[in-house]
Formats: sequence, structure tokens, C-alpha cells
Amino acid sequence: MFSLIDRLQTHSQKIPQSLAIEDGEQQLNYAQLYAAVVNLSEQIKSLQPQAIGLLMDNSITWVISDLAAQLLTVPIIPLPAFFSEQQLHYVIGHTGIDLVLTDQPTQLQPLLAKTCQQQLSLNQIVHAFQLTRLAKVIYPPNTLKITYTSGTTGQPKGVCLTLDNMMQVVNSLVTLTQATPADRHVCVLPLSLLLENIVGVYAPLMIGACCCVPSLKTVGLQGATSLDVLRLLTTLSQLQATTAIVLPQMLQAMVEALEAGVSNKLSLRFLAVGGAPVSPHLLERARTCSLPVFEGYGLSECASVVALNVPNANQSESVGKPLSHVQLRFAEDGEILIQGAVAAGYLDQPFELKEGFLPSGDLGYLDDAGFLHLTGRKKNCFITAFGRNVAPEWVESELVLQPEIAQAFVFGEAKPFNIAVIVPRKTDITVEQLTQSIERANQYLPDYARIQTLAIAQAPFSPQNGQLTTTGRLRRDAIFSTYQDTITKLYQG
Repeated sequence: MFSLIDRLQTHSQKIPQSLAIEDGEQQLNYAQLYAAVVNLSEQIKSLQPQAIGLLMDNSITWVISDLAAQLLTVPIIPLPAFFSEQQLHYVIGHTGIDLVLTDQPTQLQPLLAKTCQQQLSLNQIVHAFQLTRLAKVIYPPNTLKITYTSGTTGQPKGVCLTLDNMMQVVNSLVTLTQATPADRHVCVLPLSLLLENIVGVYAPLMIGACCCVPSLKTVGLQGATSLDVLRLLTTLSQLQATTAIVLPQMLQAMVEALEAGVSNKLSLRFLAVGGAPVSPHLLERARTCSLPVFEGYGLSECASVVALNVPNANQSESVGKPLSHVQLRFAEDGEILIQGAVAAGYLDQPFELKEGFLPSGDLGYLDDAGFLHLTGRKKNCFITAFGRNVAPEWVESELVLQPEIAQAFVFGEAKPFNIAVIVPRKTDITVEQLTQSIERANQYLPDYARIQTLAIAQAPFSPQNGQLTTTGRLRRDAIFSTYQDTITKLYQG
């Protein structure tokens, strides 16, 4: 199997003048990109790092830094810019990072002051902090990238991926999506998210296409949750994106903007959506707006994508067929078990497989046509007082389609009715308006899954308050802990 570095070297010789990457200000062809990767790798090699941390905005430099580490076969750990100081300290210590590459040296100086041996500039953009190596970390064999799962509860886990893991996914996706060198993929998610890193960068570069990496501010994304949808649509149009990846809340914002009359000037042929459950009604609305949207499903432990709908194999209410390298089994309780591109393990934590298959924690089934359907998270499903199983993600996905509701958390374990904690879209929305929204959403739900009463959240669910993962999944234990007293009073009332 060809590595991405091998393929880049080939491109630099066979199609040297073809555009490889741009960020809206700078462009590099394949000859220039490969030369930049080799040059930076030589500079990094002289510092002899055990592991490299990468904290940068989306940019050409982010990609060059990532590929330079891959060329050196040194484990690299992408550090999300929205991580708190506590999270950054934890990841740096846990992974044994002794070299941090960044384009934000001023912000990092106070954070790294106690462990920094020296600070140097590798070029005009890349600044390096060489840290004291506190201890040698033993990684699973062939670890090349460590990505931290967003995690819905507890401390996130460091998923150790090999080159083979990542290349299996890349090769399957290139074939499945019929990607060509004429494609222009625009990255609108942070490159520190594995999904965008693998699908948005590696896949286009593997086939000689163009990868566009504008800054997150340019695409309208600030922090982990704030989105300027008009900027997003404008950037996709100006960069002539043929492919892109969005999260469900981003897709909803795009749909609402287009429904409100914003002109659709997009040249997209494939818009993937994933990271969290997507309502079938939202997908229908997106297609009515001429968005070529296709839902997929994946896990960090499987190097991102596991299944994906595509134009010639698209099944409503499914997450698509498994990729060609993937095999699935199902446990007795319906849990999806996955084989194919499974990670080398977790860092310093048990990594248990069942006869070579990874327990996903997700419940689902394959239909007769081979499409994978998700029915909920194994640990999230609750049983009502009347013995009915409810997947809260399903109910929540219907609630947030209402224009008054930004976020929703549903609870009903062992209770006679279900309650929703609601984050309104605007501060002036009344309880009466939210109640009417819930009544509309209930029309799409069976009686046992409907919401009977609500509580208004004190603040939006976000990564900053520990109530949301970076891909938009709710941290249920954290939300329930915050609103437990309120929920208890509503049931008592």
C-alpha cells in the first residue's frame, strides 16, 4: 500500500505544476509542497523529538507540519485550539510531547514556560517549543498519530493510529466517492479533528487533487460552536469547492440560510455530514435546497469513516454502506462490532476487542441492501416506566429542527414521561413558544418518545463547560449532573 508521502513524491515528479494546496492567500503546487515537507522534516529531525504536538490554525503550514512528522515517522498529536489550558497540559504530559509546533507562540509561552527548554523559529510561520522530556512514553507499535476522542463522558482517550490504519480509510474513500484530480476540497472543520485531517487533506492529496485550507475565521467558525453561516457559504463559493465536510449543526445553518433566500452559488458535488446524529427531515430539506448531502458514520478508533452514503448508493435514514475494508458484526444487544483500520490501541488504557472486532458502543443493524442504520448509543438508551426503549439522540434530532430550539437534552429513564432541557436559539424566546415547538416535533414521534415538559438551560451546551464534545455530541452525564435538581422537581411536580 502506497503511503501518502510516497504518493506526494510521485506527484512532485509527474505533475509538479498541478495545484496541491491553497489557503486563500498562498498556493503551492505539488513540487513546492513536497519540497516544503522535506525541508521542514530536516529541521525537525535535528531536534530529535519523541512526539510532536501541533497547535495551529487551519493553514498550509498545518498540513506541511503534519506531513513532515509523517515523513520522519514521529508520532504527532494535533492539539485543538479550543482546548482549555488544563486539557492541553493533560495531553502534552500524557503523550510525552517534547516538541510543540505552533503559529501562536505568544499565546503558548505562558502555558509552556515551566517545561520549555528553548523556543525557536523554524521559518516565518512555524515556531517550535522544545520541552523537557519528563519520561519516555511507550506507544503501541507503529503509532504515527495520536488523536483524542471527543468522548461523551470522562477523560478523553488517546487513540493511537498507524499509517496503515489511515491509508486504508483514504484508499477506500477515494474509490467510493469517485474522487478525481479535478476535485477541490475545502476544509471547513478544524484540521485537528481526525475526520477533516484524513478525509479533507489526505484523500485529495493522495489522488493529486487540490486541498483548500482557509483559516477558521475565513470560513466563519470561531471556537467550537460559533458559526457565521454567510461566511461559510461565501468561502465555499469563492474557493469553488466540489467537496466539503460539515457537522449536523453546520448543515442546519446552511439549510436555514438557503431557505431564507440566500443564493446558492455553490459548485459542490459531494457534501458529507457526520460526527453526530442527523435528522432525516434535515437531510430532506438540504436536498430540496440543492445541497448534495450524504450522511456517514465513523469512529476515531477506526481512523474516522466506517460507512458512507454516496450518489449511486444512498439510502434514506441510513449512514451508508460500510467502506470496502470494513467488516461488521452485531452483538446480541445490537451493538455494532467493527473490523478494519482499527487503531493500534489507546495510550495507557486497555483496548479490548471481541474476536478481532471493535465494540463501537453504537447500536444498529444492516438492512437487506447492506446499508447500516444507527438506532442509538448503547449506554444512552433509556427505558421508560412503561418498558419502552428510547434512543434520546433520535428525539433530540427532531427537536433541534424547530427554529426556536438550538440544542436539546432528553431524559426519561424509568419515568412515566420524558423531559427535555432546551437551549433556545434566542434569549427572548418564551416558554410558550418552546412548548409549541415541542408539540410540533412530537408529531413526528411515537407517544412513548414524545416530550411532555421542558426546562430551559442556564447556558448553551459547549466544550468549554464540559457539556458538548468537539463534534457536537452531548456529554450526557455532565448535563444531567448540572440539571438533576431541576429534572427531579419537574417529575415531582
